[in-house]
Amino acid sequence: MIVKRNRAYVTSKGLVPIDSVCDLVSTGKNMDFVLKSFPMLNHNDVFECVDFYAQNTMVSDNPDISKLLALTNTDPEEIVIEVVNINQTVFLKLIEISRRYYPEETDFVKSMNNGLRICCLQNIERIENGEENMQDRLHNTVYHALLHAAPQVYDDLEKTKEDLDFTEFNKRRTEKNK
Repeated sequence: MIVKRNRAYVTSKGLVPIDSVCDLVSTGKNMDFVLKSFPMLNHNDVFECVDFYAQNTMVSDNPDISKLLALTNTDPEEIVIEVVNINQTVFLKLIEISRRYYPEETDFVKSMNNGLRICCLQNIERIENGEENMQDRLHNTVYHALLHAAPQVYDDLEKTKEDLDFTEFNKRRTEKNK
């Protein structure tokens, strides 16, 4: 449980500041490292910190998207996307989105990649529905970063959905909504 103490949010177990946990996660530390750093916490507590942070912070409206998320296409023959720069808030929000559909995943990088994939698929759905604006700053950031790295990704939406395994995502979404 997250509680507010002296103008800061902390875990009820051990009064660990949310920011301290999220700083470790966003700088690439794995779950084992975080748990060793804060032995009074467990996996669920760490993800509660990430979720709380993600739900209570906003992605900057910085017009330079590359400061928030920079992607590159590493294969000129296909689309193979690699993250080359990511802002802490974007990283944690992508993990939080992933956790909605993949709660069993405990690897932060895999969760971030799943969140990126989910945002891309949700953006494609918006494009298919004729919606010109992305639903929020995170989705807008992902849309523009991907468009910059691989402009052709939006040329064939069915192929992109297939490449991103839309069927599997849709199955998870359906199960989640039951």
